[in-house]
Amino acid sequence: MTYLNDHALAHVKPVAEAVGAEILLPLDLTRAGELEAVFSTVRARWGRLDFLLHAVAFCPADDLHGRVTDVSQAGFALAMVTIAEVGAVAAFLASPAASGVTGTVTYVDGGRHARM
Repeated sequence: MTYLNDHALAHVKPVAEAVGAEILLPLDLTRAGELEAVFSTVRARWGRLDFLLHAVAFCPADDLHGRVTDVSQAGFALAMVTIAEVGAVAAFLASPAASGVTGTVTYVDGGRHARM
């Protein structure tokens, strides 16, 4: 299991403990090498993955206010590229250690959590 930063760790750690996660590592995709470090740890610990699921999302802070349709074109493009890159890079990094199952979670809240 991974977490973005110390603020997120406070929320992720209890979940990791509750599910018995054997690995709990930082993963900030804007920092070079962190994704590779996660997969290096996974390979060293288990040798391979049987399943990979990511639910990474990113959007510039200025685009987090208002409706989804009000997101700037640049913010939307960055979010889509980030999500696509994470899936592709994670699948590539997992490939020598995986049995071949990968997945992505996409969540749209229908505006319930956006300020109008």
